Amino acid sequence: MIGTIPMKSIRLAVAMLVSAGALALGATAASAAVVYKNTPSPAPGNLPSQAFEATSTSEFGGQVALARTKHQVTSVSVDMSSWACQKGANETCETIHKAKFVQPLTLRLYEVGAENKVGALLYEGTQTFQIRYRPSENPTCPLTGEHNKGWGSECFSGFLQKVTFNVPRVTVPQHVIVAIAFNTENYGEYPTGVPGPYNSLNVAVDSEYNEVTKEWMEFQPVSIGSDPAPADAYIDSTWGGAYCNEAEGTGTFRLDPGCWKDLQPAFAIKAI
Repeated sequence: MIGTIPMKSIRLAVAMLVSAGALALGATAASAAVVYKNTPSPAPGNLPSQAFEATSTSEFGGQVALARTKHQVTSVSVDMSSWACQKGANETCETIHKAKFVQPLTLRLYEVGAENKVGALLYEGTQTFQIRYRPSENPTCPLTGEHNKGWGSECFSGFLQKVTFNVPRVTVPQHVIVAIAFNTENYGEYPTGVPGPYNSLNVAVDSEYNEVTKEWMEFQPVSIGSDPAPADAYIDSTWGGAYCNEAEGTGTFRLDPGCWKDLQPAFAIKAI
């Protein structure tokens, strides 16, 4: 005959299991290490960026080489540049109380195929983030060629911020293509058909701002890992002008070699 287990014993067993699970998760998190990083530190107010709506783009990415032997990716951080204003636009930009908008973003990891072309899809995940609007204009800033008045003493047009995708321990090779995709009014897998702040959301690239000369420094600030193809990027756009060589085709996510030096998407990748 099977006896009844006392409730106290059940509670104790459950508590032990929960505790063990928490310890295991903690150990996993603690063992994760940065295996690629080309984001500047400390982060400036903004970085140059690849626009999506303005360049008819649906997806943008770059090839990275991971450091060390840890290739089970647990997170990918991406620097985004938000040019969106909560109210108004361009020279009448106003944002109140660090307001944010909600935006789904998709992370994709691909194998590197023959001749650095896009290989098999290894992972795809969509997560929703709260993106800050750029701060209100500084009236003393000059009007840019885009009829934009920047914010802050440096007159930045966009506001740099990091989003981090949690990845379920996806095993990747040392060289992998990392890409970001999202929908805008007219582009993406499912264009929204209506204007929105996503029309002014860009993926930052890894140039660095020199506070002394007040200029963008043109070099690859990769601190962990390396860029195996520093002059190449991967892009899906319906506009030929978005590519180095539009003759190779538009409207598909493909290798675009030759004109992306100092313009690699800004990522930080952790793995175990």
